[in-house]
Amino acid sequence: PAPQHQPPQQQLQQQRSVWQQQPSRSTAAPSQQPPFPKAPAAAPVTLQKAKAPRLPEELGFNVSRGVKQKGWEIGEMEDGVRPTEDGEPDVFFSHSYTDNCRRVDMALFECNCPNSLACCSHVYAAMVGLPEYRHRSALLWALRQDLGASAGDETGGGGGGMAP
Repeated sequence: PAPQHQPPQQQLQQQRSVWQQQPSRSTAAPSQQPPFPKAPAAAPVTLQKAKAPRLPEELGFNVSRGVKQKGWEIGEMEDGVRPTEDGEPDVFFSHSYTDNCRRVDMALFECNCPNSLACCSHVYAAMVGLPEYRHRSALLWALRQDLGASAGDETGGGGGGMAP
């Protein structure tokens, strides 16, 4: 037998009666309500920590044990590395065992000590006490070593560059 076509109004009434017979989600008992779909678990949040500036020997530069030892001692002293009285930016006083103090320019990676090493203990002390200058120092040190090696200077220049 051919299906009987109902007028649209009758179809609509039939659907309404079916809907009215079904309990709504809001009036159904909690146990009868379908569970909400679970959202996918979010990946754990990992905070990106800024990379800590590393010391020269960690970047592959050759630093003597004496420079490291003396530099650490000075860099960790309370007044081992301090700003100059004139307030010149990037210039600091570094404690010295042989003189009153040494003037260290961290913008140029230079010290007024007579040492001819690429990095003296006073500059190293400033890198220990002022980690914000480590990346710049590493770059300037690398340039100085490359330029010094091409000019035949095995130490790469360094201390003694500043006027007292």
